[in-house]
Amino acid sequence: MAGDEFVAIVQGRSYQFIDKIMEVWNRSNQENLQNHDIVIAAGVARYDGEKKLEDVFAKADALMYENKRMLKGMK
Repeated sequence: MAGDEFVAIVQGRSYQFIDKIMEVWNRSNQENLQNHDIVIAAGVARYDGEKKLEDVFAKADALMYENKRMLKGMK
């Protein structure tokens, strides 16, 4: 994407368990915040009939920035 952002496109088992993966990711962020370690904001969007792939990326990007604001508020 840009700067320090990246995109992961998941499928198969990873896609089936993306909610669980994100739960573990968020729990890790919580622990890292307590230890003053690095945290990584993330946003997940699923394809839902959008006409453009960019629309899916835009949803994920907005969710990532929402997550980033939440993490900054917890410091």
